[in-house]
Amino acid sequence: MNKIMSNLSLRNLLLLSIGISMVIIIIILSTYIFNSMGYELRNQEVEKLNAISKTVNNKLDDLLEEGEVAVKLVAKNTAVQAAFADRDRELLRSMLLDSYQDISEEMAQFQFHLPNSTSFLRLHNPSKYGDDLSSFRLTVNQANSEKELVSGIEEGRGGYGLRVVSPVEYRGDHLGTVEFGVSLGKGFLNEIKNDFPGDYYIYSLADKENVAWDQSKSEWIASTSDSDNYEIQDKDIEKIKSGEKVIKNTDNTNLLLIPFRDYKNEVSGFFKIAFDRQQISNTYNRLTRNTLIISLIGIILTLIITFLVAKRIFDPLERFEGMFASLALGNLNVSYPIKTVNCSEIMDCAEDSCPDFERDGVTCWFDVGSYAPEFGKEVHCPKIKTGEYEDCTECKVYQRVNKNEIEKLGAWFNKFADVLRNLLKDISSMSDNLAASSQELTATGEELSASAEEIGNSMQTVASGAEEQSAQVEETSATINELRDQIDSVNNSSAKMNQRAENVMDNIESGNKALKNTEVSISRVKNNTKTTATAINSLGESSKEIGEIVDLINGISEQTNLLALNAAIEAARAGEAGRGFSVVAEEIRGLAEQSSKATKDIAKLIKSIQKDVETAVKNMNENEVTVEESVEAINKTSSSFTAITTQAEDLESLIKNIRDEVEKMNKNSINVKKAVDQISEVSEMAAANAEEVAASSEEQEASTQTVVGASEDLVNMVEKLNKMVSQFTL
Repeated sequence: MNKIMSNLSLRNLLLLSIGISMVIIIIILSTYIFNSMGYELRNQEVEKLNAISKTVNNKLDDLLEEGEVAVKLVAKNTAVQAAFADRDRELLRSMLLDSYQDISEEMAQFQFHLPNSTSFLRLHNPSKYGDDLSSFRLTVNQANSEKELVSGIEEGRGGYGLRVVSPVEYRGDHLGTVEFGVSLGKGFLNEIKNDFPGDYYIYSLADKENVAWDQSKSEWIASTSDSDNYEIQDKDIEKIKSGEKVIKNTDNTNLLLIPFRDYKNEVSGFFKIAFDRQQISNTYNRLTRNTLIISLIGIILTLIITFLVAKRIFDPLERFEGMFASLALGNLNVSYPIKTVNCSEIMDCAEDSCPDFERDGVTCWFDVGSYAPEFGKEVHCPKIKTGEYEDCTECKVYQRVNKNEIEKLGAWFNKFADVLRNLLKDISSMSDNLAASSQELTATGEELSASAEEIGNSMQTVASGAEEQSAQVEETSATINELRDQIDSVNNSSAKMNQRAENVMDNIESGNKALKNTEVSISRVKNNTKTTATAINSLGESSKEIGEIVDLINGISEQTNLLALNAAIEAARAGEAGRGFSVVAEEIRGLAEQSSKATKDIAKLIKSIQKDVETAVKNMNENEVTVEESVEAINKTSSSFTAITTQAEDLESLIKNIRDEVEKMNKNSINVKKAVDQISEVSEMAAANAEEVAASSEEQEASTQTVVGASEDLVNMVEKLNKMVSQFTL
């Protein structure tokens, strides 16, 4: 599978992936819709069958209710009661026959019974009366015995019927019963069939021998059809006997089994109703067919839309494929057509210093926008410069040109081709310059070769050359002297740098000492803070003791005041003899009150002092924490100073090394001076070494030939480079 997928093109892979995905989605949706609609159709069928069942039961209830109303009216009629009491059959018939004939279509039976359940008058069959009904008309027996109205379904000689039997009394005497009955037979079934077409049957569940129909002809009591081909199972009968409605579905038939209860509220039979569901089956088949058609159309439309979308995506990509192929084959003028815009007009820009100002067909985001710095250009766009736009992607000019990913790719392709084109132009220009330089180098080499030959043939010029060399040596000597002066200057500068480094070291040492002094001072502050906190705590304890002493003094004052009061009382008792003592007692009491007041003031002051002491203790604790943090910070600073000292020492060592190297350079310059002097002496001896110079000139000629060969190789390489560049259309 992976091999097959890897061999597919992106277009086919996209079409295949989307196509398969949409087919799966459409199949899932179609299946869901199909099942939902099928479920809805089945629900409608069930609802219809439930409605029919409800209609049958409601019709039974309505008939019973109508019968009860009618029979009660007759039973309560005094004229009827009197005629029945007189056993005047003809009078009853003449009174009620016309009324019964008006309702005979709805009420199949209307009759009177005597208390022993003997028929007295049948208005539906007046000529027949006097027969004993007690053996099978249990509703009549119950109404006569209980003297209460009895209603419900009962099986009689004519089949199942809806019976309403009411006792009749006259002047407190029980006369018998009056009955209204509705036949529960084919007529009842036809009425329902008119509203809900189908085949209707009534079956009995009674175990006794059937008395209402000929079992040799049919198994049902009543039916709207001549045959019953709708089979039911024993388990369905069991459900019916328990009073449960049964619904069965086959391909072409819906079968509804509705149990009914007799007057004793016991299940005695059931309605069997069969409906042709061919129309539903046709609808279901039509739904299946339409779902398949719609699904197929959806799949086809999906494939068409997918193909169009893929074409919309991949056609431009194929166009890019062609452009890249042209680019690879050397055509650098290929470009993707993008929308031509004038950013100055669109943005109403007045930046006339901008290179793209009032120009058409610009790509301003590359030239003057947020991408410009990446291409070595300056940002001119005022929106970017002022920060109104974070980048050009927020600009409507960019958005108008780069409407989608393909347009963005096209713009970048054009920029790539433009950059490549400019790069190859620069290479071509450099190649031309290199070719010219190579040709000049070749010519120079040839000239050097000729010069070497001339040197070999003109040894006489060596002497003059030696003299010129001597002059050059003198110039070199002067240059070396200047170099020594510069080295001396560098030496002086390095000495000053060394001095400054030493000053820096001194400052660092001073800072380190100051930092250590600060650390000692902070430690003293820390110790003093602890001592002060201890003293303040001691002061707080002392203030508490003073408070206790004040309380003692206050107690003494109160006792003194009490004693003074007692003394005054005793002085008053003493009369004139105790007057002086009374004055003294009064003075003592005054002093006692003043002492008491003073002690109260002192107590207030002590409380204030204690409060201040608590605040001071709290602040001292906070100061102690702050001092601890300061000590920690100073320790960190001390560590930093240690690192700085180490680095400064390294720097000082480096400066000393530089100074040593400069001194070595100074010594070397002296040696160079001596060497130059020796060269001067050797130059004077050059004439004597003409043969050696000739040999050297021959070697120079050979080297020159090598240079000429290398220059020719370089020319060939340049020609090859030009040939390669010429493959591109710039």
